[in-house]
Amino acid sequence: MAARLNHINKVIKPALKAGKIVISDRFADSTFVYQGFVNNYGMQKTISLHKIFLDNFLPQKTFLFLLSPKQINKRLQNRKISNKYDKINPSFHAKVIKGYKKLSNNNKRFCIIKGDNSIKYIHDKIVKELNI
Repeated sequence: MAARLNHINKVIKPALKAGKIVISDRFADSTFVYQGFVNNYGMQKTISLHKIFLDNFLPQKTFLFLLSPKQINKRLQNRKISNKYDKINPSFHAKVIKGYKKLSNNNKRFCIIKGDNSIKYIHDKIVKELNI
């Protein structure tokens, strides 16, 4: 969390103060899901630590792209560079999806997009949500 706090204070906040749009690939929500939910530490405990150590700094908008575990595995097989998550059992991906659905439930900050839509559809949806 120390590295994340440094990133928030040195990169994200100055960019926001300068009127820039900041896009992060994974942020606090990933921590809540992977550490709190998937690794069974406790999502609420992870959120509480975030509130304490990172002053509850959260994105204004989170785009959640949902795919089925089957679709995820198909995409992973097509990747040129793999990582440790690429070879994990599909039940792992199902648990990640469940964690994100739980976190995003009734949370207006989340914009849920089906990841199997066309690139154009996804692009248009994001632009519309961001009002840009």
